[in-house]
Amino acid sequence: MTALHEWLARVGIRTPAARDALLAVVVAVVSVGFFVAILLVTAGSPAGPGDLAIGRGQLVAVAVIVFLQALPLGLRRTAPGTCLLLTALMQVVLVAVFADSIRAIAPLLAAYAVGAYARRSRVGWILAGVIALEGVFGVLAGAFVFPRIGSLLGGSLPNVLSQRGTAAWTANYLLSVAITYTAPALLGRFMATRRQYVALLRQRADQAVREREARARSAVAEERARMARELHDIAAHHLSGIVVQAGATERLVDTDPAAAREAARWIRNQGKETLDNMRMVVGILRDRDDGDRPGPSAGDAGSDDQLAPVPGLAALDQLIAGTTGLGTAVRCEVLGDPFPLGPTADLAAYRTLQEALSNARRHSPGAAVAVRLQYLPDRLELRVDSEPPPGGPLLPTGDGGGHGLLGMRERAELIGGTLEAGPTRDGGWRVRLRVPYDARMDRVGPSVGARAAELEEDGR
Repeated sequence: MTALHEWLARVGIRTPAARDALLAVVVAVVSVGFFVAILLVTAGSPAGPGDLAIGRGQLVAVAVIVFLQALPLGLRRTAPGTCLLLTALMQVVLVAVFADSIRAIAPLLAAYAVGAYARRSRVGWILAGVIALEGVFGVLAGAFVFPRIGSLLGGSLPNVLSQRGTAAWTANYLLSVAITYTAPALLGRFMATRRQYVALLRQRADQAVREREARARSAVAEERARMARELHDIAAHHLSGIVVQAGATERLVDTDPAAAREAARWIRNQGKETLDNMRMVVGILRDRDDGDRPGPSAGDAGSDDQLAPVPGLAALDQLIAGTTGLGTAVRCEVLGDPFPLGPTADLAAYRTLQEALSNARRHSPGAAVAVRLQYLPDRLELRVDSEPPPGGPLLPTGDGGGHGLLGMRERAELIGGTLEAGPTRDGGWRVRLRVPYDARMDRVGPSVGARAAELEEDGR
């Protein structure tokens, strides 16, 4: 069918109306040729009892009626009810002209069009009306009109008159009318329902594709945000310490070479730790199975840090010790009964504390920092208070681009918590993170990994 439509489009017949008009003409020509051939063969055969010899006038009349009966098919899409009504009226005329209730292709196609293109609620009414119309007027035309018109057009009527109008003939005629219109209409209704079903499936498939693409874009955006947070937190914490220590090393090169060598050794270790943490982040983002992990390269030989677990509050002492070693006095207290957090919440609390300590060291070197980790019945509360910086009333909000504070807020929202950050009355800076108790199992919402798994399942 697609090939036929393409061929019609190439010859200039592109619209449905033009195709229906072409169909009407083709059906008219084929019907005329078919019936003329049959009637000529019948006319040349010996006439038996009850048969009707065909006159030339009848032959011409039948050809004209059959041709005109097919022309309404041009309305089969736009007005299927009118199309069927016109073909039924021409059928009545055909019964009045010819001896038997012969039928061309046009009534069948018109009934099919009613089932395929008419409103579902109107199909039954249209069929009932047309069947009643042709049933009544067809019987009257066959019983009363045909004897006169048939004789005028040159037909002979040996025994046909005795059959017209009888109960048997009437019953057969009405049964023929009902089958002629009902069967094609049911087939048309079935095909229309099938087309609607296929269209619905395509619509749902397109909608599923759009939703899957939207979820994929959302997952990519969340993954990019997560990558940005991880890389920023690692860089801000470790590289700021490297910069501070490098400045001190530069001053000690001439005055205290031993201390300078020790500082350079610390910078090297810190750089290695930063590199390992970045490798860890990349490995998490790749999210590969153990069997798919690439083996260590030559430069990574002997290093297992790239497979280290994601940091959390279990590394609190190490984080505070590293900050203290850079010259920032940190006072830490843990209150309440600790309870385990889920991986996402644990990482969010760790990164928030890491970022707060980095900001204090970078923007207020030498100022003391107080860290309080309090486990309450309904939440975990992390509080970081920085003293006022020397010579300034207010601690800045984060790095120059504001990405540190933005990353902390995003982490808090991801686990269903809240973050407060702002200046204190004495000119210092306070960061407070509240982690809900439900976040201990990461039940606050779907993670990026869960969404990725959902997308993979949809694609199967």
